[in-house]
Amino acid sequence: MRVASALELAIVADDLTGAMDAAAPFAQRGARCQVLADAGAAVPDTAAVVAASTGSRHLSAERAAARVGVALAGLLQRRPRLLFKKLDSTLRGNVVSETLAALAASGRRHAVIAPAVPAQGRTMRGGRVYVDGIVLADSAAGRDPLSPALALPLAEALRRAAPGLSVHQLGPDDDLVLGHGASPEVHVVDCVSHMDLERIVDRLLPCADRVLLVGAAGLARALAERAFCEAPACPPVAAAAGPVLAAVGSRTPQSDAQVERLRRDGRALILAAPDGRLDLDAALRAVSQSASPAVLIHARPGAGSDAARVAGSLAGLTAALAARLAAGALVATGGDTAQALLAALAAPTIEVRGEILPGAVLGTISCLGRRLPLVTKAGGSGDERLLLDIFRLLEGQCRTRAG
Repeated sequence: MRVASALELAIVADDLTGAMDAAAPFAQRGARCQVLADAGAAVPDTAAVVAASTGSRHLSAERAAARVGVALAGLLQRRPRLLFKKLDSTLRGNVVSETLAALAASGRRHAVIAPAVPAQGRTMRGGRVYVDGIVLADSAAGRDPLSPALALPLAEALRRAAPGLSVHQLGPDDDLVLGHGASPEVHVVDCVSHMDLERIVDRLLPCADRVLLVGAAGLARALAERAFCEAPACPPVAAAAGPVLAAVGSRTPQSDAQVERLRRDGRALILAAPDGRLDLDAALRAVSQSASPAVLIHARPGAGSDAARVAGSLAGLTAALAARLAAGALVATGGDTAQALLAALAAPTIEVRGEILPGAVLGTISCLGRRLPLVTKAGGSGDERLLLDIFRLLEGQCRTRAG
């Protein structure tokens, strides 16, 4: 019987775009990376890096923790050298319950948490997250109505959730000392620069078998730089062999601005699908009457909409259009949207190629009888040109500019 080789790195993320973002810097350094859209799916034995999405950001704390346990149980069968729990950099979702569940399931004694992404203006000082210098609670990111950010400082929230747990809050210049006792410990580390993240990784790599790394894209990038030494390269992007089809289910202001910028450019036919609903025949008629080379479906969820239902409706419509239009490439904005789209296409695994534009990650999936490029982006990521530049890139009209 063939025995699968050990993984270099296992990643667990609470949504699909987060899993893609965390895997991308490793793919760009030559590691074969695969993302599992279903946390309970079989773990491939051919990849050096596997990231599993639990799709748990909007679940109860108990259900989210259970999904993390399921995901890690599968990944640990591949004996990963490094373990990484991906968090949202603005601490949305079940940050505390998922971190505690990951530490318990990992069998490792230390969790080191650094959610900062300095390149995106997201830092941690005094145990609190700041967005472009504004404390998280007062920022737009901290007022997400669907998935509010953590209100308490992270270390305090962990202490309240697990009163017997040893939780240490460290400044960027404090020594990160891992105890040798039998009880688990959590270290929450302030970071204001990418160099701070690199110092954390350098300190922990020699004792990686005892540590669960917990962070966002910034820590993932620092880990890739230090543990996977090959120079990064943008993946080549071939012009799509058919129309580009995008689904935008995020309700963030950034997504609305990106759709509006694309509308002004006239590069894509934009179909409004309130709460993810649009008659397929009406959509096909609109496409047949349009001269635009690409199509974007904008869900525009209402304030009280159920996220899973909206994502499911939008994904079903997108998958049906992809088949009818023989789409040449797909784009998904928002973790719920991307997760639901993969389910609708019966494509449980993504081969990650890397970041092609800041905030946009390219992968390929097997669906509709062929291999299709898929670009994912978090709803709150990127400037207003990002969707426009993704379309231009997939149509072979501009170059990658990741960095």
